[in-house]
Amino acid sequence: MTGRGRGRGSRGRGTGTKRPASNPIPGPSTEGNSESTETGNVAKKPKKFNFYRRGFWGRRGNFFQRNEKRIVIHLPHSIEYDDDDYDITSTEPIVPLECFGTKEFPYFKFYFPEIEYDENSDLIKQINAFGNFFTRNISKYEPHLPEIAEKRTFTIKYRSLLKDQQFMNDFDDFVSHLKNKPYTILSAAGLAMHQIVMTKIQETRIDLEVYRPRLIGFGPIQTVVDANVPENIDTLITVRGTVMRTNGVKIRDMWQVFRCDSCGHDQLVLQENGKRMLPNSCRPGCKNRSLFDIVLKSPYRVFEPVQEICVKESIYADEARSNMMQTIDLFLKYDLVNELAPGDDVVFTGVLRVTHKPGKRVDELKEYVDCVSIAHKNNGCTVRRLDFTDKDMQSIQLIKSAPSPFRLLVNSLSTKIHGMEMIKAGLVLSLFSGMPSFTDVTRDYNQRDNVHILLVGDPGMGKSVLLTACCNVAPKAIYTVSSHLSGAGLTASVRRSKGQVTIDGGALVLAHGGVCCIDELDKKEKMHIDLLDAMERQKISIIKLGVKVNLPARTTIIAAGNPVGNIYKKSKTIAENLKINPALLNRFDLIFIIIRDTNAIPGEKLNRSFTSTQRVLSEKASAIFGAAESTLESFLEISPHEDFIPVPAVLFQNYIGYARSNCFPKMTREAADKLIEFFMELFRKQELLEFFEITTRQFQALRRLAIARARIDLSDVVTIKHVQDIIELTRYSLIDIFTTDSGELESRGPQCSGMSKSRQKMVFWEKLKKIETENGQKIFTMDQLKKIKENLQITLEIHDIIDSLNIQGYLLMIKPNVYKLVK
Repeated sequence: MTGRGRGRGSRGRGTGTKRPASNPIPGPSTEGNSESTETGNVAKKPKKFNFYRRGFWGRRGNFFQRNEKRIVIHLPHSIEYDDDDYDITSTEPIVPLECFGTKEFPYFKFYFPEIEYDENSDLIKQINAFGNFFTRNISKYEPHLPEIAEKRTFTIKYRSLLKDQQFMNDFDDFVSHLKNKPYTILSAAGLAMHQIVMTKIQETRIDLEVYRPRLIGFGPIQTVVDANVPENIDTLITVRGTVMRTNGVKIRDMWQVFRCDSCGHDQLVLQENGKRMLPNSCRPGCKNRSLFDIVLKSPYRVFEPVQEICVKESIYADEARSNMMQTIDLFLKYDLVNELAPGDDVVFTGVLRVTHKPGKRVDELKEYVDCVSIAHKNNGCTVRRLDFTDKDMQSIQLIKSAPSPFRLLVNSLSTKIHGMEMIKAGLVLSLFSGMPSFTDVTRDYNQRDNVHILLVGDPGMGKSVLLTACCNVAPKAIYTVSSHLSGAGLTASVRRSKGQVTIDGGALVLAHGGVCCIDELDKKEKMHIDLLDAMERQKISIIKLGVKVNLPARTTIIAAGNPVGNIYKKSKTIAENLKINPALLNRFDLIFIIIRDTNAIPGEKLNRSFTSTQRVLSEKASAIFGAAESTLESFLEISPHEDFIPVPAVLFQNYIGYARSNCFPKMTREAADKLIEFFMELFRKQELLEFFEITTRQFQALRRLAIARARIDLSDVVTIKHVQDIIELTRYSLIDIFTTDSGELESRGPQCSGMSKSRQKMVFWEKLKKIETENGQKIFTMDQLKKIKENLQITLEIHDIIDSLNIQGYLLMIKPNVYKLVK
């Protein structure tokens, strides 16, 4: 099965045109031209060259490829392949293996197409050095040889090579050669492994795919900005970054078979970087130079899958570098394709290359990294670095040995904000929450482990300062303002360009495995639906342009919002104050209300003028929530005379990263019983007082908070002390939500949603005024008022509503069960 390698505008075989004398292509100008066009050494004036003649694939730019060097392997004879009878998976060799190399190294030409074989060269010594290294460590590789032969990839640890003294003696100046000549050295390792596999498995099938070593541990690890410099071109580098965009996978030719249109001779041509490279000439004795057919179905045709992704500066980098917009393209091949998604933090090793990008006037240079290996793919664990140094471990141990690491970290979160110890305690628990993905690959991620926090309050109360502080100490975090985001900017976008699907990650996807701080959550209601899906399912689902994409978004969300009118009214519910979907409020594990204490004494310290609420509770509220005073709050508070030294942000980051990657607490039976006891207590009081709804979602929130609390202490188990802290923190949050300014209990409906008592009375009053305006009716009977209440789905008793409106002078009783509306 063949296809013509001819462009448009073909006018037959040969034009009789003499090429310019500067053309370096040897041989006659065209096939079949029997007339001489030269007189001595003087060439006749050539005719105008037709760029679209056959053999140039109809593109003007490919004319210059005629002068480029071709990597060609001549096959000994041609074979006809029948579409129905030919089995492309046949293992019987059709041509001798020595055609592709030598007897000692049969596939030598595929690994080193531009190098002539010389048994005394340094290259052969390097190949033998790798072969001896694999032989000495055959116990590590032999169990995996069948898998290596199938996938054509294997792993080499850079440190293992450096520690092998025999290898370092056999390979002179290995480190310098690997950095400056990476393709040659890696090809030598691949050919050595190819020889080992052929010897051990005795493989006889013709398979021209080379073995690709995946080098792990090469350093130092650089940032995108530091790596993308001219000094690193064509050298091996290791870079850390965050995947920002992924494109679809392309399949392109690596080796292509061409058949001469005159003599039928087959030759194998290397297609470099996906460019179509045609043969320059046929074998000696044939005059054909441009008329070749592509053999589409051949066992010698080799494909390679390629995927291009865009990597930005890592979110783990310091703030100055992580905000830089510099990016670099990363080319993944073979088994590395489809391994990365937007938001993944990755450490990759590859060769920095430069290619020419056609421009309108001049060609531009485009840098990219030809990936060799992916050393570390962070897919859900917030680890600041791969290894912790001795100094890091000493600082971690120092924090752990403190009398109370929880108290130390809470007061180190934001030293500018005072008097909000309980709120900062909830934020610290959120930073330590979440479970890394590699702990259990079979785990169901629909059950989330991240603790989501919502801060609500008047402007100027330090909500943005607290969110910024969380971003500064979190190993991986993104701070964004909802008013500056679109739906795609929050989640992800899918677009199609030139037949390729491109996925751009939004804030939640880029913060995957970390923290996303969203300020001014109330400003964009359209975003709430997208946020709701990500908070509960821990992934972003997009169906667009015929493409269905599920992107991981196991992100801890810390949000802040301002109330309507910039004044929080405790007589209203949070849903009424924020104009947020009640279903979205259900996904937050802790909700804190921050308002200004209007009773603060003038001249008192600033830290006493900020509070969450006044902690004065009525008798009914105290029966449910317990005492107003919290032992945890008094324990966390720093006295003015105490000599307190906060933990620096860098040490805070290391401690969080170490705890999340190494500490996985288990719930003890005593702690579980304590949690269940508190949950059932709330459940029973809910049935008695009917003021809000308790579901299993609240119990799961308690479990997540308890695990995060134990992780702060680097404890392997959740103790009763940890559960007691969580119970006090949860009661603190409930007091803020379900009490009024005077400490009275206020009915709020399920999880702070619905209408408050005052709001229900106002709705009832507005309905009566509307009836008066439309019908002129001012007199209402008790039955009519009850019917209006039922239609409005108001939960309050009708007598409570009437008494309240009567006291305020809006509804007067003129006779028993008859009322008159008064302006």
